[in-house]
Amino acid sequence: MIDRYRSEIEAPLNIQRGAKGIGVQRVQEWLGLKGHGVEIDGDFGPATEAALIAYQGEVWKQTSPKFGALDAPTWKNLAGDLISASAFVTPGPTFGATVVALAQAHLAAKAREVGGDNCGPWVRHYCRGQSVAWCQGFASTMWNDAAQLVGKGPVLDLVIEGIWCLFVPTVAAAAKRCGLFVPGSAAWSPPPGSMFLLRGGAYGYLHVGIVEWADRDIMRTIEGNTNENGGANGYEVARRTRMVASCDFVRSD
Repeated sequence: MIDRYRSEIEAPLNIQRGAKGIGVQRVQEWLGLKGHGVEIDGDFGPATEAALIAYQGEVWKQTSPKFGALDAPTWKNLAGDLISASAFVTPGPTFGATVVALAQAHLAAKAREVGGDNCGPWVRHYCRGQSVAWCQGFASTMWNDAAQLVGKGPVLDLVIEGIWCLFVPTVAAAAKRCGLFVPGSAAWSPPPGSMFLLRGGAYGYLHVGIVEWADRDIMRTIEGNTNENGGANGYEVARRTRMVASCDFVRSD
């Protein structure tokens, strides 16, 4: 498991009736993701306590004196989808194949927002603690993690003046600097694990994601901050089908 994930994976402390703060917010977010939604206000009151008891009863099918307070087994179950996806340790035969396998793991975990636009533990996980538009954070995290798993691979320099830049055109600029940028063309099929850059908007690009598979003019993608309509400001990691000609690319292999 990669150290930078630990802020979202480690269990918050002393979370029970009367507690306040970011730790309570994290528990409330995961309760919402698990179907026990409460107001995400960082205040552990009677509603949060009731939701936590209901979730614990759903998981363990019995009552316990510990129900209503967060303990290690409860956190492991609440945040288990993120914990499992982050602990992915089986590299593929190539860097690109590993990128795809990671993206598929996060897709299967149903990574998505909770508590508002660009909010929740998955978003902070991809965006280094920030709550911002996260398609670039998702794609870059898949690449960075794949590079660590295979021990090599193209890692884009997305840090500007000490800050990790969550701006899609930054990806294109970084790819051009290291020779990985490829303009979209009917004569070129992007290899799996490449990033697609959806052209458009005032700054040249609207959206970025991972190429799962491509065949001439059609590609299947896995992308963050999208939805069933393929929007560039959605709420989940989703699989889409797109036209190769509408995008430029950062090649994986």
